[in-house]
Amino acid sequence: MDAERAERIGLVNKVVPPDKLIDEAMNLATKLASKSPIALQMGKTAFYTMSDMEFEKALEYSDEMFAELCTTEDALEGIQAFREKREPVWKLR
Repeated sequence: MDAERAERIGLVNKVVPPDKLIDEAMNLATKLASKSPIALQMGKTAFYTMSDMEFEKALEYSDEMFAELCTTEDALEGIQAFREKREPVWKLR
């Protein structure tokens, strides 16, 4: 399968020429670094945990993880920052 087809069917997020790969990877890393570390950690954990679950159980688990994430200080900070139209200051909790 070629790269364009992989992108078209959603197997990869983006296809770039080889000479732009490092720049694009750094752009993505910068974007991810601006997000809540606790949210990224919980999301990554949930993703890998759910990969071995039956579909219905994975949905239940993701609901539980999302509910837990919504109780973090970072979730509240994200909402407040959005309301105040400012960048969030993550508390890592």
